[in-house]
Amino acid sequence: MRLSKKQELIPHLAFVDRPDALSEVYLKELANSAAEPMIRETAELGLGILAHQLREQEPERARKILILLNDKLLSATDAKSKIQALSAMGNIGLLEQLDSTLPFTRDADPKIRAAALQSLRYVPAAEVSNLLAAAVEHDPETRVREEASEALTYVPPTDGDLTRYETILISETNISVLKNVLRALANSGSPAAKTLMQKFLDNCGRTEVCGYADSLIRGL
Repeated sequence: MRLSKKQELIPHLAFVDRPDALSEVYLKELANSAAEPMIRETAELGLGILAHQLREQEPERARKILILLNDKLLSATDAKSKIQALSAMGNIGLLEQLDSTLPFTRDADPKIRAAALQSLRYVPAAEVSNLLAAAVEHDPETRVREEASEALTYVPPTDGDLTRYETILISETNISVLKNVLRALANSGSPAAKTLMQKFLDNCGRTEVCGYADSLIRGL
């Protein structure tokens, strides 16, 4: 499906090092009042990206965008709207979004849980790694575990999390989850993480994962 000119413009407004105020105003107008739902949704995602760019340079502007998107999340009445708002917020990565997102990580709908967990990938809070790892370890839904483990690849594990990571590597059967957890450990680059990866490889019985683990270790 061909994108409209407005949809094509949105990434150019959001993916800049120093977003100007006019870009922000235009994206907010599209997010709030564009006639086409797809344009509104794309603008919301663009606002999240724009706020991510502003986090360190102009944190107050980023917080105001977070408030706007959080209001959309709290006023959403259906799963699709909640997932959309969580996805937009997930592009930001402010500490303030943690409290408003946490209830959705326990939602009865696995699609909402998955979106909420994925949306925490940029949040600079020490507890995020443990929260995501707990979801990977315990959530009964494959989609949730996959999304949570993918989010882990953005979050450096603490040494205290490694016991949970080891449990996942022993018990998990989903290939995507295993690869994501291994990639998260590799991204950490800590000696303890490398030791855990080598231990997994030494006892690896899944050919498609063993080669992946070996390549990650060689790259460290």
